[in-house]
Amino acid sequence: MVDLGFLLITFFVFTTSMAQPSAMKLVLPMDCDRCISKAPETGALTLIADEKIVWYYHGQLDKAIRDGTFRPISYNGSNSVRNMLIQLREVLIRDNGNDDKMVVMVKALPTSNLKNIVDILDELTINKVRRPAMMDITKEEEEYIAHHQ
Repeated sequence: MVDLGFLLITFFVFTTSMAQPSAMKLVLPMDCDRCISKAPETGALTLIADEKIVWYYHGQLDKAIRDGTFRPISYNGSNSVRNMLIQLREVLIRDNGNDDKMVVMVKALPTSNLKNIVDILDELTINKVRRPAMMDITKEEEEYIAHHQ
């Protein structure tokens, strides 16, 4: 009887399939100065994860600071990352007929944690963003956020 039990256990161990890991594809920036490819300014959105909020701006950093469009939003609710992505997609589809120019750059502050990044990446997956990119935060972005918190 014990032999039959071990045979059954062995059979089920060898015939079960383990869960296959799934990963999100990310577009990482190239690691050379001459290889820099610029994202279209109209579809470029930068999201910077902080502990409780997300900082964002469209297009170039200097223009966003000058225009006052470098602002915080929440992770969820009516003024959230999801609504920002939906609005950007609607604008691009209205202006261009598609959202091919949509590029979302995700960055993190030292105060953010893994959950903050995963929450943003989940929103990108839910909203079917085809061109996400993980990048390092720049010194200028970090200084601006430090002065406006």
